[in-house]
Amino acid sequence: MALVVLIAGVWIVVESKSKGSLAFMSAAMALAALVLLVCKLAKTTPAFVLAVMVIALSAWGLVASDPIKRFAFLFNGDSTITGRTYIWDFIYYRISQKPWIGWGYHSYWLVPNSPQLEAASWIRDMPSSHGGFLEIRLDTGYVGYALFLAFKYSSLHGLEVVRRKDPARAWLFLSLAIYIILLNFIESIWIQTDPLWMLYLIVTAETVRCSRTVDPDLAGAGRGVRPP
Repeated sequence: MALVVLIAGVWIVVESKSKGSLAFMSAAMALAALVLLVCKLAKTTPAFVLAVMVIALSAWGLVASDPIKRFAFLFNGDSTITGRTYIWDFIYYRISQKPWIGWGYHSYWLVPNSPQLEAASWIRDMPSSHGGFLEIRLDTGYVGYALFLAFKYSSLHGLEVVRRKDPARAWLFLSLAIYIILLNFIESIWIQTDPLWMLYLIVTAETVRCSRTVDPDLAGAGRGVRPP
């Protein structure tokens, strides 16, 4: 059943000409393999490797002129990412008004007298930030954002134990996690009633379960030692 769903999912993505999903899917699978290889060679965890990549990209963004817009233009010929950059400019302004604790969970969009109504033109009609990381900062501020990043880091950290036991399973889990992370740069998925958020929680739960499952060989079962 899983194999049928996998094939059907890939076919739907290709037939719908969803360039973003196809690009993110391919990038996630390749990046997951690279990250796990680095983890094996450097004796570290996927969380640390991805954190280093994020810091490097952030530093590049500080010295480069609008790298996201440039990449979007090269990929799709649209530097606004279908108008998202206009939305983000206004959301950054709203975040700056309540930077530490935010506007409150689900207390900004589609509520009576929503602050979004002060936006210009079509931006006032948006139902979300179209950016999951921005959404967290908008709702919960820097405090909630820091807690959320801590959760994400710990969820990725446990994948190193899974990699040692089952590399194929670790690659699948990390591919799904990276895909959802990438998609949150252009869509609001985190902590929403969204299937991909549920999928991320399932991947996290399975990571914890697999990392806590005792390997008989590692536990010394072969030497007559009973696993704990």
